[in-house]
Amino acid sequence: MKKCFLFFSILFTGHLSAAPTDKHLMDIYALNVQKSIQSRFYDTDLYKGKECEIKITLDNNGKLISAIAHDKNSNNDKKLCIRGIELIENTQFLPTPEDNLTSDKNVFFILFRL
Repeated sequence: MKKCFLFFSILFTGHLSAAPTDKHLMDIYALNVQKSIQSRFYDTDLYKGKECEIKITLDNNGKLISAIAHDKNSNNDKKLCIRGIELIENTQFLPTPEDNLTSDKNVFFILFRL
């Protein structure tokens, strides 16, 4: 089986890190979410060359309210979006940390690019 590199990023609305070397709480949170989802993404070969951006909304306790393909990304691949949403729906999120640098800590985007 060929190994495929999964480019994965999480974008928080309005998040600005004070210094690139600082590990901000939101950066640590994003890294943990990334690891959780990537560890269960076994079929990456099926989506080589594809991408999907998914908008996630959580409540204050970390419960998933919604995960939808971001309609402003014209490069979204429908099958990858469906798979990404499945993975997200099966992810146990922790509450997002308190943060005064992020405008809405419970809404963020995940970009899958393979």
